Amino acid sequence: CSIPLVTPNIISPVIYRCCINVKDAPTLGIVGAGGIGAALIQCINARRWTMVGSFILAMIVLMLIIEFASTRIRGKLARGQ
Repeated sequence: CSIPLVTPNIISPVIYRCCINVKDAPTLGIVGAGGIGAALIQCINARRWTMVGSFILAMIVLMLIIEFASTRIRGKLARGQ
């Protein structure tokens, strides 16, 4: 078993879990686990709508960047590069 053969089998689940973790972080924070979701819920409770919008926009941009990078990495793995 050589490293180049198992690399796609290791990288693919890591990318998948990373995407899921980033998408679940706000939800977990809202229900009490802390992190960005806790900051978001505090801003909602304080009615700081510009901050809420900034958090949401930042999360959307972060998710788009991760999806773009994930797609490129998976494409390279599929082509064997």
